[in-house]
Parts: sequence; structure tokens; C-alpha cells
Amino acid sequence: MKLGLFPFLAAVTAACTFGACGGSTSDNSPAPDAGVTTDAGIDPGSPDAADEAPPPLDHGKPSTTYPAFKPDMPAIGRNGGRILTAPVIVPVTWETDPNVARIDSFVDQIGTTDYWATVVKEYGVGVATVGGHVHIPVTAASPLPTTLSTDELEQIVDDGAGAGAAGWPAPTAQTIYLVFPHPSTAVTATTQSGPTPACSVFGGYHTVTQGNLIYALALPCSKNKVLANLTATASHELGEAATDPEPSSGYMGLDSNHISWSMFLRGTTENGDACQYYSDAEYLEAAPFDFQVQRLWSNAAAAAGKNPCVPAAPGPYFGVTPTALEMVSYSGRQGAIMTKGINIPVGATKTFPVGFFSEAAMSGPFSARVSEGFTPGVVGPSASHLSVSIDKTSGLNGEIAYVTVTVNKAGVTLDTRSYAKANYVTVLASLGGVTHYMPILITNN
Repeated sequence: MKLGLFPFLAAVTAACTFGACGGSTSDNSPAPDAGVTTDAGIDPGSPDAADEAPPPLDHGKPSTTYPAFKPDMPAIGRNGGRILTAPVIVPVTWETDPNVARIDSFVDQIGTTDYWATVVKEYGVGVATVGGHVHIPVTAASPLPTTLSTDELEQIVDDGAGAGAAGWPAPTAQTIYLVFPHPSTAVTATTQSGPTPACSVFGGYHTVTQGNLIYALALPCSKNKVLANLTATASHELGEAATDPEPSSGYMGLDSNHISWSMFLRGTTENGDACQYYSDAEYLEAAPFDFQVQRLWSNAAAAAGKNPCVPAAPGPYFGVTPTALEMVSYSGRQGAIMTKGINIPVGATKTFPVGFFSEAAMSGPFSARVSEGFTPGVVGPSASHLSVSIDKTSGLNGEIAYVTVTVNKAGVTLDTRSYAKANYVTVLASLGGVTHYMPILITNN
């Protein structure tokens, strides 16, 4: 599901659930002095306490081993349901849409591109073909709708394809009906506050209709570069619909050791969702397939310490990763589990190491900063529940920084009821306008 700024408002039965599933991954090799805490050191009652000081923290040094620290990255798990091994895409547009020809061209080409193979092949998805184009007529008897709800859009597909209407290709078990509403039609979604402009909630989603048809929606949310926005959203939703066609049954949900990433991703954990917050997530493909698309998550690339969002952006992948996580008890919507994080009781402070890494030599150091509960475009920096700092704000592969966290109040600012004893900090690594993220779970048990 491609989200807008307010993902928790969505009430669409689609791929947007909080999950943690699949296997676990191994811990990173600990850095020197791993697990240092601010309350460690000499017994203040010792006769020598006033004369001795804690040893200095080891900040490492630049290394020619790449990456010097293996990034602590999650994997998207498969839940036992089917995937689409040979997707058949049917674009649905209104005939007066000025983008019809380009939308049809996008769909005609995407399934045979290197881009498509790169983003879905590892999940068992093959070449995608086109099952036909639906251009809904606009006439005096059937005028262009001024408004449509997301429920009504899904019903249009059921009434057309499901009922065998003229001009609608018959569905198969592999068919994805990809709907592009006319840019002049106002689309609404049902939220807790009632009907809401859909673009304030999400940019698109995929689901299964009441008639059991695989369905994806790409909304014209941008007033500028409308086509680029549409095709980027469509690539996101097609990648998810192919790998998780019946939401939550295919590839969705992260392994149990990475609750922090599920929180960072706001519970949206399909292969498109996992990359959508990166600043370089969307990019322009080269001719002849010259369309804007979105990079999607690769379990294989993440496991190899490479850029998990593929096709990888130019330049070495870099970031900052925790090197001394604990196994902590987390109690959330899925019950109590053991996962990786740092446990800090309310009122306490703990300092822990994080390592600078890159997959190859860099032109220079990159910056690092840390924030409480940060997800770009959704949750901004705050200091309501945690006080956070990092002692080294730039570095190279092999160097070490130390993050200090004080828990002022239990839970998270955004949703205390669901996460009463858990929060997360995000370490942000930046260079040349590109930022990569590393969320770290903080429990308060």
C-alpha cells in the first residue's frame, strides 16, 4: 500500500496491517566496548572512586573491510498464501483522461522490463503480460463522475469484469485490475472521521474486491507531474499485488527480530511499503521505458548488506547500524514476544554503540543524527517520551558512535495505547541529499 501523510486513518480493507512474521536474523558482531551504559563503572563507595574515571569509549577507525559492520536489516516473510507467478495486468481508465495513451504504454511495457525482474523475481514472480485495456466511455448518458468513493471504484470493477460486461477482459487467477481514476474525479475514502479526500490518506492501495478480483488503485494525487506520480504509485502497487495478491497472505510482515522496523514503517510491511520513505525511492527509468517508478524491497540485497531498495541507487550504500542489541520482551498488538532492541526502564539512561558502514569506499564521511520515533513524512522529531543524543555526528566505514537514550515516559508519542511499553529511535545517515534510516526498538520493561 502506498501511503500518504496519515496512514492510520485508512479504513480500506487492503494491505495495511501491523505484522511481524517469518524467521529471525542473526545479531551483528559486537563493536568494542559494546553495551556501555551510563551507570557502568566504579562503585562510588570504593576508596579509589574519586581518583578513577571510566575508560574512554572506543570510536573505532576507518576500515577497508566493506561493510565494516553488517547492517541489522529485516526480511519480509511469506505467510503461506499464493503469489502471482505470471501476472496479467488490465489497466482501467476513463476514455477522456489525457494520460490514457501513456498509462497504456506504461502497462504494456512494465512486465517485461529489467526493472520488473529486479523487483519481483526473487519472490517467485515472473514476466507480467497485458490482458487488455479498459477505457470506460464518457457520454451524455454516462457522464464522467464528479466524485467516487473507493468502495464505488471497486464496485465498478466487479460490475465490469466480474459480470462480464462488454469491453472488460474476463478475470483469471493471475489478473490484476489496475484502476486509474480520472484526474477530474474527486476520490474519497472512508475514515473514522467519515468520507475524506483519498489523497490525504494514501496514494494508492491493492486489495481483493467483494467479487474476489485482484484490484489495485493509483490515484492522481499530484497537481504537478501527474503522470510521474501515477506510474510510481502503480509500480509500487503492482509489485505488492504480485507478491501479496490477497493482502496479508503472501509476502507481508517482517521477521520477529525487527519490531523496530514495523513501527518505523507504521505497520505497512510489503515490498513497496518498506522503501517508500526513502528520499531516493522514486526515480525515472531510461528510454524506451521512460517512466517514473519506485524501488522495492529486496530481502536478498538486505541480507547481503547492500541497498535493500532495488534497483539500487547509484553509489555505495551507507548507514549506521546498532552493534550490541539485546533480546528484549515486547508486548504489542500481537502479544508478548522476544525481539531485538534495548531495554531502558522509565527514568533510566543507557548508552549503546552504533557502527558506521558502507558497502564500498566513500568520497568522504557521512553525517549521523538520532531522533525519537521518527518516520519521514509521517512522524517528525519529538522529545516527548525520550531524550536522545549521539556523540559522533559524522564518520566513515568502521567508525563507532554512541547513542544515549533516557526514557522520560513510557510508550510512544503517536499511539501510547498500542505501544504502552515500547518506543523506537531512528538513526539517520545522510550524504549528498540522500538519507538512510535505522530504527532501534526501545522497550520500557
